[in-house]
Amino acid sequence: MEFTPDGSTLCIGNSAGTIRFLDHYTLDKLQDDCVNSERTPKPPITKLILASDSKHLATMDVDLCVCLFKK
Repeated sequence: MEFTPDGSTLCIGNSAGTIRFLDHYTLDKLQDDCVNSERTPKPPITKLILASDSKHLATMDVDLCVCLFKK
C-alpha cells in the first residue's frame, strides 16, 4: 500500500495480483484495476513503489517478478 507523493491517491497491491487505485478520502476506485501478471493464478503482490513523479509504479510479487507501469 502506497500513497502518491501528493497524497491524493492510495495504491494497493493485493493477494489477487492486482493493483487498485483509490481516492484517498472517499476510497472510491479511480480506474480499473491493473494486473501484475498474465499468469494464472496471479501471484500476490508483496511490494509496491511509486516514483516521485507519480507516473511510474513498480511492483514485486511472491515469485520475485518485478513489473513496471507508466501512467
